[in-house]
Amino acid sequence: MEETVFQQRTDLTKLNEAVNAIRDTIGKVIVGQHKMVDLMIAGLLSDGHILIEGVPGVAKTLSAK
Repeated sequence: MEETVFQQRTDLTKLNEAVNAIRDTIGKVIVGQHKMVDLMIAGLLSDGHILIEGVPGVAKTLSAK
């Protein structure tokens, strides 16, 4: 019987701390848009594009900057 070798899990502690710091910093400027901020961070971390939609006055332009 062959022995199964598992890869060691990646420690995501530093990444989690960095994401929380980014979220807290953005949260000081953009208030009440937690879901949008989380999705923006996910898009940036996955090296993808994001499309920000919403009614006027919800900090879309400020978020993009």
